[in-house]
Amino acid sequence: MNSTQALEVSETVSPPPTKPLGPIWRWFGMNEQQRGFFLNSLYLAMVIRVVLLILAYYAGRTVFKNTEPLWPMMYQVLSRWDTINYYSIASEGYVNFGDNQKLIVFFPVLPWLLRSFGYLAGNPLAPGLILSFFSSVIAGYYLQCLTLLDHDEETAHWALKYFFLFPTAYFLCVPYNEALFLALTLGSWYSARQGRWGIAGIAGLLSCLTRIQGLVLFPALLLEAWLQRRERPWQKMLGVLLVPIGFLIYLGLNWYIHKDPFAFTDMQQKYWGNHMVPPWEPVINGFKYLLGYAGPTTEQGTNVDIARLVAFFATTITLLLGIRRIRLSYQLYAWAQFMMVMLSSWLMSLPRYVICLFPMFIIYATLSRNPEFHFRLSTVFSLFLGGLGFLFAAGYWAF
Repeated sequence: MNSTQALEVSETVSPPPTKPLGPIWRWFGMNEQQRGFFLNSLYLAMVIRVVLLILAYYAGRTVFKNTEPLWPMMYQVLSRWDTINYYSIASEGYVNFGDNQKLIVFFPVLPWLLRSFGYLAGNPLAPGLILSFFSSVIAGYYLQCLTLLDHDEETAHWALKYFFLFPTAYFLCVPYNEALFLALTLGSWYSARQGRWGIAGIAGLLSCLTRIQGLVLFPALLLEAWLQRRERPWQKMLGVLLVPIGFLIYLGLNWYIHKDPFAFTDMQQKYWGNHMVPPWEPVINGFKYLLGYAGPTTEQGTNVDIARLVAFFATTITLLLGIRRIRLSYQLYAWAQFMMVMLSSWLMSLPRYVICLFPMFIIYATLSRNPEFHFRLSTVFSLFLGGLGFLFAAGYWAF
């Protein structure tokens, strides 16, 4: 067969038929590529949870010497610190008396959902684990979709992997609000990029009711609307204006419970010693503590200060590397949220807070064209994720 005949034969051979999407995928409006994104996110969310549950089981049996049946033992291992506060709000609501009046500082969407689903499950742990699971899956799905709008599919896959390998990604598995916040925020961003500004505004409103950092969506989406200014500018503006309404609802909740719309700021300072400071002050104080200029040091204090300084410098370097690698509106969002976090005098949880800066994962993904960079970063992330995840499960302070 000569080359001409071979070409004619190849042209008559049709590609193998693709399997049509099922009704569920069509109902969600997903194409074949988006279904792959969802399944990738689902798979990694399951893997990280299996690893965390194994670590939690091992810590419960060996560190805590807990001999109770599996479910009560896991409840004790996975329910601590902020999780207990969310459970308290879910079961009792916000109050204006006693020690629990301080819980007004916790934004309401997660405890409201825990309360709603808790009636069905009989306890808040199962709903909390389920909510964090599906929220992380949705966040991972939207992260890939968002990355694909400016980069190729391989970059989108790398962004997802770094998202679930991040050193504090175990907080995506427990009843904290990081996974829910990221799902709402990334959903808002993707809807805005797709021109669905009403959905973007509603998701942004709920994001503001989940964490105070949701407020950063307002200026960032305004910039995104300006970047898309050629089409339907008024519709975009109305969608963006929905975002801060979430924070106004939270202020109204403060007024209803405590007769003061800014009661949460007083509670932050009174019970947590947290108040606004210049963004450079926590960094300077961290160095002072480690050098012994801020009084006696402790083992936990040293570990916390080292971790937050590492988180600060690593985040700063990452965002600087991303100046020419990600969209301008993403840069505004990431820098503004980072500065907003740094305004807090209480930064023991900085390594956890920065997981909400989703543009970082896109930046890491664009840098992974260098195989050596990918190998080193993924190795470091995996080691820290495993180590910190075990410390969290073992009951030690892990942000």
